[in-house]
Amino acid sequence: MQKQSTGEAVQNAASLIQSLVSIARENGLFTLKAFAEKAGMKRPQLSRYVAGVDSPTLDTLIRLAAAAGATITIRRD
Repeated sequence: MQKQSTGEAVQNAASLIQSLVSIARENGLFTLKAFAEKAGMKRPQLSRYVAGVDSPTLDTLIRLAAAAGATITIRRD
């Protein structure tokens, strides 16, 4: 398994968050504010994750997925 740089990991997390935002919108959470509130966080923090400025913890990713109406599965290849 190849180790990612911190920048790559943040960008991958941002891509995942952007996918969760799309899923959330499909499920009726049309604004970042609504999605963030359902996930129990403030909109500015969610915006930083979407932009790739900050990287969420695994617990936060799971919470965001649940709020969006999705699940995250971790596999070992």
